[in-house]
Amino acid sequence: MDDDDAITKLNNFLKIEARAFAVHEAGHAVVAWALGGDVLFVEIDSLTLDDGKARSSVFDDNIKNLAVCLAG
Repeated sequence: MDDDDAITKLNNFLKIEARAFAVHEAGHAVVAWALGGDVLFVEIDSLTLDDGKARSSVFDDNIKNLAVCLAG
């Protein structure tokens, strides 16, 4: 199975809401990483969509912390 087949199967498996929730949490992680932070983990519960977390290091600069919070 190549990467395109895997992506197609994953997209078919996840509901639209689950993908949106995953993108939301990934947004926090990507911005934290882009600003030089350490991303500790990103997780979602794709079955219930009632729990999602993205944890990264906390910045000394509150503007960067705000950017991470708003990134989702």
